Amino acid sequence: MLLPKEKQNPEINIISVPIIFTPREIKNYEEIVQFDINNLHKIDVKIIGEGIPMKLELERAEDNFVDYGIQRIGSDITKTISLVNYSKRAITIKLDVGKQLEDLSKLCVSLYPEGAITINPKEKHDIEIRFHPQTRINSFKKEIMYSVHENDEEHRLLYLQGSCHGMELKLMDDSVSFGRIVVGSSVTRQLQLNNLGDIGAKFVWNTSFCAPYFSIVPDKGFIPANDSLQFDVSFNPNVVDNF
Repeated sequence: MLLPKEKQNPEINIISVPIIFTPREIKNYEEIVQFDINNLHKIDVKIIGEGIPMKLELERAEDNFVDYGIQRIGSDITKTISLVNYSKRAITIKLDVGKQLEDLSKLCVSLYPEGAITINPKEKHDIEIRFHPQTRINSFKKEIMYSVHENDEEHRLLYLQGSCHGMELKLMDDSVSFGRIVVGSSVTRQLQLNNLGDIGAKFVWNTSFCAPYFSIVPDKGFIPANDSLQFDVSFNPNVVDNF
């Protein structure tokens, strides 16, 4: 084999030989690699390395399951978990695994930091998990993963669950029409209110602007979640006019 000429000094022949160490077992390795130069000169090079286990663990075992419970729209809760590196060498991980961050954003969940995280031996690193729901979110349970930078192996970090409840009140009709009514008489129409939300709601009707010609019963109360309520709206004209 002819050695290539070094560009800076053409009188010196140099070649770089990459040696890749990929341990398959947890143990110490020691090998002799022999270089044979033109069958005239042999050089023995000792290769030493150690295969070590990756020991990246949560500082608190209870952080294996992070539960946000039931939150309201507009809540902003951040929980912090700590990862400890019990290995003999630094470990670099990333939380941007597949579409994980994209899927979490749809649930109003974000992780910080999002980029590469390097944790030195015997040190710990905090990871923030923020839940900031802006709309109703059904109950969810997600497995949060991380990948090791060196080999792209994926490991579970923790389980995350939560939900966001909210109110959603809807009238079945936008208007109530009474038509032409004789002065001194009374006509009643029904109006339905539906609670499509996850929690009950109190209500109070403001009828001060239309009294004494219109009234609604009940004028206040409580409507449970996933329920409906009928109201009696009455028109009692005592003068000739358009209302």
